[in-house]
Amino acid sequence: MHPLRLLWLVGTYTCAQAETGPCKPDQFNGLTCGEGPGAARVIAGTISPSKKIAFAWREPGKAPTEEPNIYQVESVLLWLHDGTALAISPGDYWDTGTVRANRYDFHAIWSPNGRLVIELTDFRWSTETLRLYSLGGQGRPVLSLDLKPIMEQAVRKQLRKSVKNEASYAFEIQGDNSGEPPRLTIDNTGLIKARIEMQVPKEENPEIYVDVVFQIRERDGAIEARPLSVRKSNQKN
Repeated sequence: MHPLRLLWLVGTYTCAQAETGPCKPDQFNGLTCGEGPGAARVIAGTISPSKKIAFAWREPGKAPTEEPNIYQVESVLLWLHDGTALAISPGDYWDTGTVRANRYDFHAIWSPNGRLVIELTDFRWSTETLRLYSLGGQGRPVLSLDLKPIMEQAVRKQLRKSVKNEASYAFEIQGDNSGEPPRLTIDNTGLIKARIEMQVPKEENPEIYVDVVFQIRERDGAIEARPLSVRKSNQKN
């Protein structure tokens, strides 16, 4: 068996319940879904190609105009027309319109048809969240898969072939948290391509870049991710 086959992992159903309401323009040129405690604020740049779905953040006990308790923040994938949540996960990123989470960046990487999306959260030198959602058809539960441990395991296995201090390197999607678009794409068939930047924080060790290709598919009500290619790159760009 090819060694990459050993990295298959399976995603599960995502359950969602949230007390939000329709998403409307707020005073800070954003969108807020609902009012008062439990309302959610849409994260800029995360709206789907159809303009119907987006990611938002909330703290259940506070209004999104207040600075939240970072340990209570939730990431919510929701319908914009009524604020109904499709999926809720623990979150790190928040933005009240006047202040935002320090050194965190949030991205939503959508497939062109809007049926697949990757939630990407970065903190300084490392990617903290890399979660895939499959929206499927009407009436079908949203499926999710934590992509980060799958990709990271494959990349670190490749890295150990050339460096002795592999554990010192932080895992990050290239471009994230640098002002550039993340080097991560997903197409309508579930083919994921990414460039990973491995670096030792606060040290002058040269960065190591790894190009990965993964294929996702659904089987028996869950998502699987299979690596097709994991190789070091000699180019930064």
